[in-house]
Amino acid sequence: MTTTRQRVAALALCALALASVAAVATAPAAAQSDDGVSNTTDATNATGDLTLDAAFAAATWPSSDVTVSETHNPLTLTANRANYTVTVRSEELDSSTLADVFADELATDDPAVADFGETEGGLFRMRVLDRNATILANFTTAVTQPYTFEFEAGNATATATTEIVRCECVGAGFLADGRDGATFTAEQSSVVTVPVGLKNTDQAELEIDGDDLEITGTVVDGNDDDRVTLVLNTHLIGRNGPFDDHARPYWTRRGLSVRDSADGLESVRVPEVPGGDYPMDTEEFDVTIRDDDETLATTTLTITERSGAALDSRVGPAGLLTNVTAADLRSAVADGALTADETVPNGSALVYEIESPSLFGPLRTAASGYASADRYTQAFLDTVTDRNDSVIPGDAPAFDIDGPSNARIDLLNTSRNDGLVVVPDRENATLYVGVRTDRLAVANGTALGSGETFTASFGVYDRTASEAVQFADGADDESGTPAPPSPEPPATPEQGTSPSPDAGDTPSPETAAPPADDPTEGSPDATTTATGPGFGVAAVVAALLAVSSLAAGRRRD
Repeated sequence: MTTTRQRVAALALCALALASVAAVATAPAAAQSDDGVSNTTDATNATGDLTLDAAFAAATWPSSDVTVSETHNPLTLTANRANYTVTVRSEELDSSTLADVFADELATDDPAVADFGETEGGLFRMRVLDRNATILANFTTAVTQPYTFEFEAGNATATATTEIVRCECVGAGFLADGRDGATFTAEQSSVVTVPVGLKNTDQAELEIDGDDLEITGTVVDGNDDDRVTLVLNTHLIGRNGPFDDHARPYWTRRGLSVRDSADGLESVRVPEVPGGDYPMDTEEFDVTIRDDDETLATTTLTITERSGAALDSRVGPAGLLTNVTAADLRSAVADGALTADETVPNGSALVYEIESPSLFGPLRTAASGYASADRYTQAFLDTVTDRNDSVIPGDAPAFDIDGPSNARIDLLNTSRNDGLVVVPDRENATLYVGVRTDRLAVANGTALGSGETFTASFGVYDRTASEAVQFADGADDESGTPAPPSPEPPATPEQGTSPSPDAGDTPSPETAAPPADDPTEGSPDATTTATGPGFGVAAVVAALLAVSSLAAGRRRD
């Protein structure tokens, strides 16, 4: 009786397993429409609940918008998923002409569309590969009139319109990251760049207007790249030094320049400046670009109070300072070649990092008088010493390295010994001041190598910072320039064995983190539902166990 029951149970489990496997094998991977596009909600190319928006970059084209090219009026399609098929129709254009409008996108290095063609009903269609797709639209041969484009993808529809005009529209804009509409903020006595885009013109009028300041001039695009980048030195603009034998506009004009020497800023007038030998005041200034009496673009420049100063020191090999750039120094800090160490070995490089945007206005003023490779080293010496007081108006920053018993590092003579390197990194508001300890000139004593402490001090107006280091004891130290640390070699496995990775080196599939850029983007396999193969596999396993048990029972019988 027991054997009979076991046989019946085993047969039932086998039947259940076979039914589950058959269901898995015959079920479609995802519900599909007649044209083969998946309608499953989680599928990447689903259209069942697709949302769709469409817009051209310019409502009229060609456009005065400096971010819209003269050759294309890009179309942006925004959806809640990628890889969907959309049909396009226009009362003004047939399907073959629509294909010509969008064909340039296929020739790009990374096209946002694919599968151009016509449907059986004569509609133009294309497959859109991205959720936010920008598609080149070429209207250079289109007649002058408005155009309406209707887009349909599954149940989603969208409309975009643009009007084709024939004009060379003069335009301008203030740019940031390639987009129009930028505003600008800078600390007092800092330097700020203002990129101006020009379209269908190589010059335009500039105006800067504040409570007590008015400046006008003409920006000139001298190399036909449709851009002029203004450089504004807020340490000089608006300054009125009544006792320096210069006329009122002198410092303001020196504070206005352009980044590209092929461009220009001409006919600068300063009808009004505030009284006093001060930098640009803390307020919001209106900046305007005009063409004759037509305003092309406006923005604001906000001048803020000076922030605090920061000073840090790092130590590394002396050879690091040879032909060094700001990028080299940032990399040296990142990879550990320059380290924070309060003890400085003999023959090494000591690099001070000065962080202060307000330092760069005076430094740029002094650097304008030099053209040599060490122009910023010379400008720094003019800025922090009394070598050339008349170069920089107003209060100049200070930098000293003082030791015991009135000893100090003589920066001028250290520079003459080729022991001083100054590298600006204005984008990060950081100035690097590097000295070679084997070429330092010490005034009022020779304390280097005695184990004494020297303290560097930096001051910009009422902001100060300091950093102390100790020069290593041992004049007989023959270590010379320390070599950068080298990583330990990996342990050699014993002969005939393979090294095993440490636990946790490679995350398992179960614990791997989702992509950081879009955690909602899963692989197609991730859309499998609970009615997939999991239950069938479990049933098969159970059936096999039952059969094994039956066989064992028969042996016992």
